[in-house]
Amino acid sequence: MGDVVELARFRPLDVTSDAYVATLLRTTSDFVVGYVQAMARRDPTAARAFADQVQVAWVRSMDGARGPKEIVEIVTATEYARRRAMEIGRLAGESVVASMVAKNDQSKHENTKKP
Repeated sequence: MGDVVELARFRPLDVTSDAYVATLLRTTSDFVVGYVQAMARRDPTAARAFADQVQVAWVRSMDGARGPKEIVEIVTATEYARRRAMEIGRLAGESVVASMVAKNDQSKHENTKKP
């Protein structure tokens, strides 16, 4: 667990698209986490134990010498869910800040037009 490898190592020989493989791995990991969440409704203890044992692929982008590339880290479903929640929170925060900056810039622009 915790091994970090290039996405290309997961790609079958007859598949030429890393984006396809990345999407497939993300979808599979999301499915496992969804299964754990459904299991938790019936038996939280069993779901927690299962999530701490099963491993999934965490696909992320990394800046390499030849530009950005996708890498894969093997993590537990628990860690995957935690990282995914953090990523969603970060993206939501960036969206809120961007909208506030846009509104602020628009307000400044409108104030400079008034005599």
